[in-house]
Amino acid sequence: MSAKQRIYRVFTRKYGILLHPDATDYVLEFAERHGLTVEQVADLTEQLASHYAKATVDDAMVDGQRMQRLFSELVLNPAGSQEQHGAADDVAMDDIDALSQTIGATTLGNPRDHLHVVSAYDLPRWRYDAGQGKYLRQTEKPALMAGVMAKIQMYNDRASIIKQRLLRNECFQPAAFHSGGGRQEETLQLTSIKSLRGRVGKTFLLFGMLSQLEEGRLFLEERDGSVELDLSDCTYSLGLFTENSFALVSGMLTDDQVFKVGVLAQPPVEDIQTTKRMLGNVDFLGLDTNTADAAMALRIEKANQEASIVFLSDLHLDLPKTLTHLKAVLAGYAQAATGGALPPLAFVMMGSFVSRPLQVGSEDADQYRDNFGRLAELIAQHHILRDRSQFIFVPGPNDPWSGDTLPQRPIPESFTERMRTRLPTACFTSNPCRIRYCSQDIVVLRSNLLARMRRHCAVPPQAAHGELAQQMLQTVIAQAHLTPMPLHRQPVFWELDHTLRLYRTPDVLVLGDSASPYHTTLEGCHCFNPGSFPNNAQSWYDYRPARHAADFSALPR
Repeated sequence: MSAKQRIYRVFTRKYGILLHPDATDYVLEFAERHGLTVEQVADLTEQLASHYAKATVDDAMVDGQRMQRLFSELVLNPAGSQEQHGAADDVAMDDIDALSQTIGATTLGNPRDHLHVVSAYDLPRWRYDAGQGKYLRQTEKPALMAGVMAKIQMYNDRASIIKQRLLRNECFQPAAFHSGGGRQEETLQLTSIKSLRGRVGKTFLLFGMLSQLEEGRLFLEERDGSVELDLSDCTYSLGLFTENSFALVSGMLTDDQVFKVGVLAQPPVEDIQTTKRMLGNVDFLGLDTNTADAAMALRIEKANQEASIVFLSDLHLDLPKTLTHLKAVLAGYAQAATGGALPPLAFVMMGSFVSRPLQVGSEDADQYRDNFGRLAELIAQHHILRDRSQFIFVPGPNDPWSGDTLPQRPIPESFTERMRTRLPTACFTSNPCRIRYCSQDIVVLRSNLLARMRRHCAVPPQAAHGELAQQMLQTVIAQAHLTPMPLHRQPVFWELDHTLRLYRTPDVLVLGDSASPYHTTLEGCHCFNPGSFPNNAQSWYDYRPARHAADFSALPR
């Protein structure tokens, strides 16, 4: 009896549930992707049909969309089925475990198959449509040399993302009663700048972009107007307030039409799970993972507790000591893998791969090419890493040929031919880039961001708020952007600005910076900097997705 016949027999003959052809095809496609046998398909179908029959659903016909929701409830989020159907006798966790055992560990496959690298130049553009209340994927190809309207749209999109998140914050929701009493909580309300005219002496809360419209004078700017700010008697929230970043400003208008600020604050950060619930099935990476695939990926992630991704930065291959130290790092991982440990899923190696900027037409170009050849030979010495780990290369500021403008293109193939020949798993991607492993999204950026943002603050950093790295990370996450700075300080291709946005907030943010290494967690986002490999005691980070843990490592001195 075929798998299709088994599905029909269980759903229709045993449980009296009619199946639309789309629903049957959905189950068969899932089974084919994950290599299920006919018997395993029959057991899985029994679980699905039994769960559907228990739920209080009037419709006896299951179509493709309903089957997809059924997979979601049973495999990925069993608790969610109570919200869908209100069933009191929902599927138990033991049933989920039984389902996992039924499908079998052998069908989980190689975890590296669930590691995807997305270049900035392959990242789709999404834009929020207020009329439809959802994000729509843009089909037109972005231009590197876009018109001036693209610059205006870029800032409008940045503001729209932050404002959506801001208005979802509980402080901006309609007033609600405290659970313990009858007093109503005060709800914060935003006021537009143009409506301030004539309303002197009253306190207002504004939202807009910090700008220097006139030399030495700071303004708050929005689409319909601007107002000069007086920060002489102001308190600040945690973060670095850079020019062209967005801020919440509380204060009052004076007689001379200057807004005297009482509080200057970063927009509140929204935790990852809240954003996921609001976005639904929107996949900003464009991988189009359906619910069943997501469920399987989550199981693989949990089943591989020791799976890891190694991050290193500033691998100056023109310095002999770099290759010597890197050889020791690779030998350590290879030795551990030979002893039975799981080799890293990937080594993410960030540039710059040369200690000084590469000059066009110089002999340095040949040396640069040879350096990658030597690195390829070094990796090839460790067969277990060559065959079972992926090597991902992210360019830095000294690498050819994109200059200082982001996103930076991958290193040209003419420099990496020997590497690609010796190491078929080598992946040369953009800066920044995105990595998805199973259920987790990782953003990787190589930039000396801490020094740049510190240098270009519109307001002096507040020492009382702690380490500068913590304040910088708070700003980046709050602004939902990797480089919240003026364009003349960090050039960006206007129509590719979406590749620098952090919306939704990633599970992991890796900032390859020449500053000292750091690691912290903000609203569920693991943020760390492995530091400059040649200059920070040959340090790196080893991230283990199943445990949501980043382990700092360094070679002994």
